[in-house]
Amino acid sequence: MLRPPSLPSRVQDLPEQSAPVIAPLTVDDLPQLMALQAELINEVGDLDRMRELFARICKDSNYSLLGAKKQGHLVGSLAGIVCHDLFGKCLPFMVIENVIVTSALRHQGIGRKLMMEVERIARTRGCRYLMLVSSITREQAPAFYHSLGYESAPYRGFKKTLVPW
Repeated sequence: MLRPPSLPSRVQDLPEQSAPVIAPLTVDDLPQLMALQAELINEVGDLDRMRELFARICKDSNYSLLGAKKQGHLVGSLAGIVCHDLFGKCLPFMVIENVIVTSALRHQGIGRKLMMEVERIARTRGCRYLMLVSSITREQAPAFYHSLGYESAPYRGFKKTLVPW
């Protein structure tokens, strides 16, 4: 598994009693974020490109890039993007993307804490709803999202890939 040198080779060796800290990502988190994302897509990213985009994203108040850290190690992340809507009462909504918790620390409440924080942000921004899509291969994801109040029915998500990983 790909990990930068600053992460322990066995993330599960981090003390379980240490509560994760949820906070906005910083540029210093990007190498660990790249390694964490490799667990999700099994591909090494481009750190220079990531830094370039991160700088641009940080200037856009519609983005919320959150990380979960245990003892300074990034163990989870997600992105929330506020979208403006011209439909109905013209209330914004939030799209949640790239939700990941390192596989060694799942089922410990880290993903829940990330999702609760992004929901808090969406509420402060006046969002009418949050939405996300999850790969059909993520077998445990539906139960997790349902436990947070997300509904899959009567909705159906669609996604068209324009550029493959």
